Order: sequence, then C-alpha cells, then structure tokens
Amino acid sequence: MNDVLLLGVVVALGVIVAFYDVGSGTWRSFTPAAPGSLSAVSFNTGGLSDDGFRNASERSWYASLFSAADIVALQELRGDADGLRHSLRRAAPANHTVVLSEELGRTEYYTERYAFVVNTSYIQVGTSRIVVSVNDSVNRPPLALRFSHDNASFTAYNVHTDPETADEEIPRVATAVSDSVDNRSVVLGDFNADCDYYDPRPTVRGLHWVVGADADTTTSQTDCAYDRVLVDDAAQSAHRTSSVVDVPRWLSDHKPVRATFGGGW
Repeated sequence: MNDVLLLGVVVALGVIVAFYDVGSGTWRSFTPAAPGSLSAVSFNTGGLSDDGFRNASERSWYASLFSAADIVALQELRGDADGLRHSLRRAAPANHTVVLSEELGRTEYYTERYAFVVNTSYIQVGTSRIVVSVNDSVNRPPLALRFSHDNASFTAYNVHTDPETADEEIPRVATAVSDSVDNRSVVLGDFNADCDYYDPRPTVRGLHWVVGADADTTTSQTDCAYDRVLVDDAAQSAHRTSSVVDVPRWLSDHKPVRATFGGGW
C-alpha cells in the first residue's frame, strides 16, 4: 500500500481528509458514516499525554476524527486521568463523552490507559469494565464498553497487546470475547498482529478479522497490519466497509483503522 498514489490526499494543519478503503482499494473522502450506520475507529496515539496536545494542528486532527466517527478507541494514553480527559473533551464535539481506563500494565517502567470517545447523540453509553478473565495472561487487559444503538446492544473492546507476546495474547482476548454473553462484539486496537510479532494466518476462535493482514497501518517504512478490527458473527453480518485512515507521520507511528456497520447498528 506504500506505493499507492494518494490521489490528492492532503493533510493541512493535521486534519484528516481521506482514508484507504480496504475493500475497493481506493482513497475516499473521510466523512461521517451514512445515516443509519455506525463507524468505529481504532487509533494508537503513539503516546498522547496528560500535558495535552502539542500544537493546534494535533488538536485539529483529533477534532476531525471525533467529528467523523461514532466510536473512537484510543491506545497509548499516558499520565493523569483528569488531564487526559480534559484534553480529549476539548477536542471532541459537545455531544461526545470520554470513557477512560485505569493505568494498565504489569511492568513498573511502562503503563498506559485506553480511552473511548463516543458520540452520545447517536449512541447510548452503558457500563465499562476491564476484562479481568485475561488479567493474569494479558499484559494490558482490554477495556470493554457496552453500548445501545437503534434498540440494539453491543460491546466494544479496546486492546493493545504486548508485541513480545502478541501470538499468545490475541487468542486469549478472542476467547474471552467469544465466551462472554455479549452479542454484537467489536474488538478494536493495536494487536501487533503482523510482521515479527504475529502470524496473521491462523483464525481466532469465534471472531473474524475485518481489517486484514494485507493492510498497512504504520506511518514508517514498514508494511505491517498491527492495528485491526475483530468482530463476532453478529457484527460481521452488519459489517459494511473497512479502511485505513491517512495521517501525518509526526502524529503517530500508527494509522487509524475504521470499520462501518449497518443493518440495525
């Protein structure tokens, strides 16, 4: 995908303007999902801190992302919860809410938080929880958030697997999701699911990759599908499109991935 001509993709002041549609192999304008559908985005921030955004361009970029997506799952947030929540709320539209996890990680030298930023004019936000069933076997257990939309309930999971043990952690997370009583489950995150960390060919029990191994979700010279979206059978039947969003390299070493859903979502 590094060789694809961007066809007019311009990042001005850090604002997203396009995404690469995995299914059609084309670049398209980054706009909100069509009425009646739902869009979910996962983005590894590369270390967004409680100091706030580095400049106006970074804040403008996040504002455009939150405005165009219904659910945004963020990884690698570091620092004080109040500071992070304040920064995200300032960038998000007024009708959005922020759900932030505790600090996660079993090592003293590195912990991070997950966040969901959700459009509450479109989605009713329910309870959140850390998936404790994998707490002893996954370095940073997922943050799960229950939602309702169009009289249907579903659960989004936000996860960042440890790159050194991704081949062990990914099946454990998939099993925990499959074993839950939730219907319509979407797992969003930085899975480190490619290249030296993971063989993406095996299936994961009860779930389906809708952003596949052929995607490039890095902004560096590597061509790796680290960032993915996994769905259960119910979510797969509602899945419409998958895409990789173009971002400037200074923003993060990762690109966001986006999935849209329809049919009761």
